[in-house]
Amino acid sequence: HLMSTIWTWDEEFSANFSQPNMCAVIDVELSGKWKIDDCLNVNVTHYSCANSTDRSDWTLTNETDLNGAPICEDEFQYSVPITLNENNMLKSVMNETDIQQAYIYASSDEFGCWSFNGGVSYCIANGYADLIPTDETCGNTPEIVPTELINTCQNIPDPWPQSSYYASSYKPTKLTEYIHNWPRIRGGNEWSIENEYLTNSAISAIPLFVFGLLLGLIVIPLTACIKSRHFDQINDDGIIDFSSENARQNQKGYRIILVGFALSCFAIIVAAALSLAGTKGVDDNITTVTSEVNKAVLIMRTANEAAETLYGIITFAEEDLIEMVSCQLPSEVGTLLESIQADIDSAKQNIQDFLDRDLGGIANQIQDRSDFIENSKHFRDAFRSISIIIISIFTISFALIIGISVVSMRSGSIDQTIKRVKSGLKFYKIFLIPLAIIFVLLSLLIGGLITVASIIAADLCINPRENILKIFNNELLNETVKYYLTCDGVNIVADFLKEGYFLVLVAKGALSLILDDVWALACPNQVEAKEELGSFLAMIKNQTEIIGAQVQCSYINPIYETTIEGSVCTEGTESLFISLSGFVLMGISLAGMTITFSMIMKRILGKATRIQSAREYKQQPQIPF
Repeated sequence: HLMSTIWTWDEEFSANFSQPNMCAVIDVELSGKWKIDDCLNVNVTHYSCANSTDRSDWTLTNETDLNGAPICEDEFQYSVPITLNENNMLKSVMNETDIQQAYIYASSDEFGCWSFNGGVSYCIANGYADLIPTDETCGNTPEIVPTELINTCQNIPDPWPQSSYYASSYKPTKLTEYIHNWPRIRGGNEWSIENEYLTNSAISAIPLFVFGLLLGLIVIPLTACIKSRHFDQINDDGIIDFSSENARQNQKGYRIILVGFALSCFAIIVAAALSLAGTKGVDDNITTVTSEVNKAVLIMRTANEAAETLYGIITFAEEDLIEMVSCQLPSEVGTLLESIQADIDSAKQNIQDFLDRDLGGIANQIQDRSDFIENSKHFRDAFRSISIIIISIFTISFALIIGISVVSMRSGSIDQTIKRVKSGLKFYKIFLIPLAIIFVLLSLLIGGLITVASIIAADLCINPRENILKIFNNELLNETVKYYLTCDGVNIVADFLKEGYFLVLVAKGALSLILDDVWALACPNQVEAKEELGSFLAMIKNQTEIIGAQVQCSYINPIYETTIEGSVCTEGTESLFISLSGFVLMGISLAGMTITFSMIMKRILGKATRIQSAREYKQQPQIPF
């Protein structure tokens, strides 16, 4: 199980790194692990090439230039996998092309020091990290107990040096500042995770709720009850006299109402479009956020789980070391084993310090908030559905009823017109008014909820890096998160690993000072323990390298910038404001459409009724005086 966590060097080759002038080969038969081989092996004919911009894309080449250097396709370069995923991708390409072995860009020099991707040579296997020797000593095997401790490696570079990556500067948008400065009914605008702040933010939307109640429960029912007054003059023939001043004023008022109705129809379509665009934008941003957050969570959990596995490997190494110490040894060898044990204990403490930073706990807190946002998807879907329903029901119903009434009146069928208008008004009062009240209230209620979300998002985004730290109360977590948000200062998490890494190299080098044949003669019952200890130390070193590469700020900070400063604070705030504007406008325009519809229908009914009355009056017999 422990060996399955190592994806680089095969166990057979992991303790034999000091061979000079050798190359590394990835072998499918070794499950994609690496082995040491001759650089001119005629049986290995292909070289591994990675895409310069996307290292998950690998290919193979069997072409070389006059100097023997591999010639890769455009945008590809000779390379060595630096992550498990890259190694798996390369192995997949080899399986697809039925190629069993291929060189990777890793080789040792004349001193047995290895370099990867053309980097600085360093000794993988044996040596004290705290002493600097000469090139000639790298890879040489010292005596069992040297008279003077020397490092058998010329240089051991930083396994994961801090890159020149800097977190980009952030400035809130004008819209964020505008929403952040909105007046609050109670409380300030400093972002917090406390319930009081959330309550105060919700209270800030009360004016919109009250406006919705007034508009929906008072204005609409009130205007539906007001009777329309008419000043049309009807002559003896039952025809409206448009020449009178009253008639002209009446027609002018009628046109104004028609324009108001048309504008309300147009406004509700615009409002629905805004609400749809806004919620779609929010949906897209949340999709980006959850995707990137899941990526960050996976990185943190993987690193934490790998560190827990590493801690277990060190524990097994300690057990083997205890068994080695049980052998009766010369004092010099005993002292050497004690130094190895001290180094392993120190490395174990560094891994424990790494685990105390609890990247898994940080990942869990981030995941919980991401899940909460993702679970709001059904609310966003409901918002979009409401917009479509409002457009469909009211625009179609109102336009259809008015159209039928006007056509009936122009066709001269006054009785039919009156009948249809009365039926339309009855349908309006029984069905459309209650529905309009509900949708006006619902639109402004949704607008209020989006207002709360906009306020909270704007308050967060006015200074997101400082505000996010308020989520993490634990001092160690807070310090860790702060570094990854800013990339400013020392990466304590990586430093714990780095110190443990060098301690393991020291222990590995010290163990190599005890020759296998000498040890076999002195302690035949502990030969297996020494071999296992050497394998465990190699595993610890490799595992530490993998974890260290994953916890660099240049690897994690871009995820934060994409999710929070990009999707939430820039695009997300804009989408929320668009959606807010759409739902508020929808509530107002829906009320306007409802009111003007009522006035239009009543004017049509009044005009038709008076025409009918005039005609009936004309048909009555006249009594002479």
